[in-house]
Formats: sequence, C-alpha cells, structure tokens
Amino acid sequence: MKIIHKKGIGEVHFQHTIWMNQLTFYKEELKIFQTRLEEIASKNTGKDIRVSIEQFQNKFVIQKNEIDKLEHLIHINEDEAVNSGKIHIRRIDYEATEQYIYIRNAMVQFEKLSKELKDNFYLFLSQWM
Repeated sequence: MKIIHKKGIGEVHFQHTIWMNQLTFYKEELKIFQTRLEEIASKNTGKDIRVSIEQFQNKFVIQKNEIDKLEHLIHINEDEAVNSGKIHIRRIDYEATEQYIYIRNAMVQFEKLSKELKDNFYLFLSQWM
C-alpha cells in the first residue's frame, strides 16, 4: 500500500476507537428506528404506508451492512498499526496508508448518509405517529 503520511500509533488507535464507538451508536440507533418502524407497521396497514415501511427496512439493512463493513476495515487497519508497532519495537509512528484514508473518507460519507436517513425517517415518523 502507498504511504500517505505518518501519524502516531496512539493517534491512530484513538481514531479507530472513536470510529468504532460511533458505529456502535449508529447500530443502536438503527435498532431503535426498527422498533419504531415495527410500531407504525402494526398500527397502519394501508398499501401506501407499506411501501414506505419496506423502503425504510431496506435502507436500515443497507446501513447495517455498511456498519459491518466499516467495522471490519477498522479492525484490519488497527491490526496493521499494532503489527507495525510490534515489528519495529521503538516505532512510535504509523505510516498511514491508502486504507486508513479510505476509512476516514468512508466514515465521513457514512455519517452524512446516516444523518440524511435519520432526517427522512423523522419526517416519516411525524406523518404517521
């Protein structure tokens, strides 16, 4: 992998921890959204709302899959940073690779899409609750 720039291994670990915590939050939020969606589905049986419910269910599944993918990439990158530190005992920096930059950009995009989904879901809830 191409090296982009150096970061402290501690800084990389800290960033991975933040990302993992954010993804845990989004997973929990999706569970809450799914529960609310199920409440609406149980109270409303019209065809129009069924289409919207199914669309949100699909979006939640896609969002969950994206979370799983990001978690996996973060774990791999964390292992890479840890192994870098083990190989070079005195090394305190980590050579940030394209993978690290990809994850950072993917997290930014994920957060943007999560906010958009949340806003759309709140609008939907306001119409049907």
